[in-house]
Amino acid sequence: SCDLTVSRIEDDATTGAKNYYVAAGGGSAAHDLDWIRRSAEVGGFDISVTDRTADFGLLNIQGPKAKEVLLAVADSPEEVDLGFSKNKLIKVAGHEVRAIRLTFMGEYGFELHAPAEGLVDVYQALMKEGAQFGIENSGYRAIDVLSAEKGYRHWSEDVRADDSALEAGYAFVMKGFTKATKGNSAPFQGREALEKQKAAGLTRKLQCFTVDPSVPLHGSELILRDGVIVGYLRRAAFGHSINRSIGFGYVAHPDGGVVSVDYLKGAEQWEIEVMGVRYPAKREPKAVFDPKNDRIKGNYTV
Repeated sequence: SCDLTVSRIEDDATTGAKNYYVAAGGGSAAHDLDWIRRSAEVGGFDISVTDRTADFGLLNIQGPKAKEVLLAVADSPEEVDLGFSKNKLIKVAGHEVRAIRLTFMGEYGFELHAPAEGLVDVYQALMKEGAQFGIENSGYRAIDVLSAEKGYRHWSEDVRADDSALEAGYAFVMKGFTKATKGNSAPFQGREALEKQKAAGLTRKLQCFTVDPSVPLHGSELILRDGVIVGYLRRAAFGHSINRSIGFGYVAHPDGGVVSVDYLKGAEQWEIEVMGVRYPAKREPKAVFDPKNDRIKGNYTV
């Protein structure tokens, strides 16, 4: 498993070779780079991989005024119009910046990948021009909380090397594993194993739970279904938007059987045990905040 995004960028001006820009999370970059290089070697792919980590920094603008802020700092405002997951090189504070319309917070926003030597200039321009829109700095903890409200997975917590993509709820990104892509057998590493796992039935699934806001969750708390322990929380956060504590963990069947939709829906009671005390919990099959992704689309009127 890897924790990264891949963007198709400009072709090489000299050779015409296709170029891709890979951005990996700080905690998994070395792992991801090694995986790409080893996979390329094993697969016999004719590619070159260059680590540009030290050359760039990332600033993230998220929220209802993200586009207005970017329009205010861009040397050519007309270049800012980007569809979701699209990217473009723009000029900000005299520096060439790659703007990528992505979010890990469930908001309308942009990742700005700027050259390291120009990062301070770009940041200062954002804060100066963004003041009129009420721009504020946010810490990394805010990212954790907002991503939890959206149900976004965290590498090393929600998803590890010993978890499968199907168990983690990633079927929607794999061709042939959803109704919309049924019949598509595009090859990828691990496909055969995942097809066998799907046919046999999953024996555990990642689930989201919420509990009363007075109950603090930190991770490693037990998950109980009708009084029986069926797993433990991998990650936890406090959802300020919903005023509930949020936890994610894998639910298994006590006898090792298949964890079906009926098994999950059929529970009479879910509980989370904290410090020896059991508290009622609600299983959340959808994102607890903005499940229709209206904010990502820029719709803040709902």
